[in-house]
Amino acid sequence: MDTTEMTAFTVTLTPRRPDTDFNGHVTAIAYHDWADQARVAYLRRAGVTFVQGDFGTGKTWRAWGLLDHKTRRLTEDQHNTLSELATDPGRL
Repeated sequence: MDTTEMTAFTVTLTPRRPDTDFNGHVTAIAYHDWADQARVAYLRRAGVTFVQGDFGTGKTWRAWGLLDHKTRRLTEDQHNTLSELATDPGRL
């Protein structure tokens, strides 16, 4: 069992009119967009900047991946790559 202490990370998002359907229900694409916004905010908190660069090689990762813009392939070890890019990798 991993005994690493996890801390909560929250992001406040303001829904826009296009994020809901006629009945006021949030659309599926809005949920995906919100998740992406939260993921980027989480990484930025750790000091990860999003610029084109060398990410290595690889195939897959659990839920998402980092794309190496030079090879157009997914990186092999995304967590390590993000840790190298972060100015505060302890927050990842």
